[in-house]
Amino acid sequence: MPLWITTVAIQASKVYSFKVDRKNSFGRPCSQGKRRSRGTLSSAVYCKACAQAITTIDQQLTVNTSFRHTFFNPTGIVFQLGCYKKAHGCEAVGVPSSEFSWFNGYLWTFALCSGCQSHLGWFFDSGSSSFWGLILNKLKE
Repeated sequence: MPLWITTVAIQASKVYSFKVDRKNSFGRPCSQGKRRSRGTLSSAVYCKACAQAITTIDQQLTVNTSFRHTFFNPTGIVFQLGCYKKAHGCEAVGVPSSEFSWFNGYLWTFALCSGCQSHLGWFFDSGSSSFWGLILNKLKE
């Protein structure tokens, strides 16, 4: 019985479905598979640690009059964040907290790379709006 896998194909920046024969691990594109655009390859933003596609430049968002913000945490570590509407390559992990939130009215959880689990920033949620605050020196275009 064939196994269906959906994956992001970086070359065309599209999502493809592949049929994989259980006897070997060689995938082949399947004509019944659905394709959808994920933006152009040139606009992709990647995790610096593992090259996982995280988001795209067109997802940049202005929060409190700026895309880019510089903050420090309670231990004094300085972070430069970029704000993004969506980050499909991240996972929000942990219990939402308001403690030391850099954005008034927002709860935060950790944002981890879904490829290598590196800490890439935070997911901020106010209940009526949300965004990803990603650490810019942990990303590459």
